[in-house]
Amino acid sequence: MTETIDLAIFAASAPLNGAIPPIARINDLEAYVWRFSELPRWEVNPQSDKLLLVIGGTMRIKIQSADGLDVHMVGPGQMIRIPRDHWHSPEPLGEVSTLTIANYEGTKTADAPDRANPKDEPTDQ
Repeated sequence: MTETIDLAIFAASAPLNGAIPPIARINDLEAYVWRFSELPRWEVNPQSDKLLLVIGGTMRIKIQSADGLDVHMVGPGQMIRIPRDHWHSPEPLGEVSTLTIANYEGTKTADAPDRANPKDEPTDQ
C-alpha cells in the first residue's frame, strides 16, 4: 500500500527522546522519524551509509573519519550522508526532528562523547 506521510506532522507527534517503530521499509533499509533534545549516544552503521534529513530544528553532527573528527551544522530541509562504518553523533541545538534511512542491522553504540580513535570499538559487557 502506498501512502503519503507529512513528516512535520508525524515528527510533532513522535515521543520526545523516545524510540519509535520504523515508518517505512525499502528493501533492506528502514526509515525512522526521531524527535530529540538530548545528546544521543555515538553509533556506527556497518551495513550501509545513513541519510539524515533534518525536518525541524538545528543540529551539529559529528562524524569520526580516519582523518579525524568532522563537524557539520544541519538545519531544516538539509540532508547529510553519513558513510558506512563511521562513528557519528548528532548534537541537537534545542529540539530537533529528523528522518533517517539506513540498514540498522549490526548497529553499535557507545557512550563516548568524542571518539579519539575511530578504530576503537566499544566493548560489550
